Amino acid sequence: MFFVSRVAAYIWAVREGLVMMRNVCRGVSLSLLWYMDNSANRQSLYQQHLSFCHVCACPYLGSCMIECDMGRRSHFKPKTVADRLALWMVRLLAYPRAWIFQDRHTHHLLVLETVAAIPGMVAGALIHFSCLRRIADDKGWIETLIKEAETERRHLLVIREIVEPTFFDRIMIWVGQLLFVVLYFFVYIICPRACHRFVGYLEEDAVDGYDVFLKYLAKHPEEDGVAPQLAHTFWDMPKKAKISDLIQIILQEEMRHRDVNHTFASQLVKKKR
Repeated sequence: MFFVSRVAAYIWAVREGLVMMRNVCRGVSLSLLWYMDNSANRQSLYQQHLSFCHVCACPYLGSCMIECDMGRRSHFKPKTVADRLALWMVRLLAYPRAWIFQDRHTHHLLVLETVAAIPGMVAGALIHFSCLRRIADDKGWIETLIKEAETERRHLLVIREIVEPTFFDRIMIWVGQLLFVVLYFFVYIICPRACHRFVGYLEEDAVDGYDVFLKYLAKHPEEDGVAPQLAHTFWDMPKKAKISDLIQIILQEEMRHRDVNHTFASQLVKKKR
């Protein structure tokens, strides 16, 4: 453990040193050009980022029902090697997931939410530490990512009211959290844009999962019972709201998270250039 912490510290120091050297070489003039560029593409992307930060800061019914920019069936086409690697990892994980859960949709969503709540908290903490060292503004990223993690935890709690996790589910949650937190932490230090792209693709998979569950409820209306009381507390839903109504709300929020992470990854690619 001591060796791992020392290696992590060295990687962090080397990365920060390279970033500092790059900024010095570029100089103040390039920094001013970046922040004062009025091109339509960059200005549009910046406004989109501000809009995402505002919407995701309020994960309640009024904001989550706004139509998402990318749409339910959207898919971000990979453009870089990191994008392709992130997409390949998500697709690779889909095979054991399909074999383990099969038609147990609620158990799949329960375990998925325990993983989806990790990236926002880890990334938010690392950006927070980086901003402290550089004495710099985070431009709304920290709040957006922390809110994303909190929203995913709400999803987990309401799904927990629908299905009881099995012993095997709990084992997967413990092992998955241990492995994913460590891996995501170190990879984010080295290449944060790849991590955000990975989360974007992971959210695409989550949207597909919730969409499949909605179709399942439509074919089996007897299982579409009343939404848990906890859902009424979180989203102020009507008393007669059903589970399908709850899944619609969660689906919209997952689409927001997908769009936010893809936007963050694209911003980091453009900033590197």
